[in-house]
Amino acid sequence: MAKITIKELESLTINDAGRILREDGNLAARTSLRKDSASVSRFYRYR
Repeated sequence: MAKITIKELESLTINDAGRILREDGNLAARTSLRKDSASVSRFYRYR
């Protein structure tokens, strides 16, 4: 899997709400929309 880039984050649209972006090393980011803005929450999963 590739790294999550700023260019990829800037290209997100309303249709990407709820999408999970994954990166090597169990790092992921979840996109969400608010009334007037968008946000990306990052999280790390381990076993």
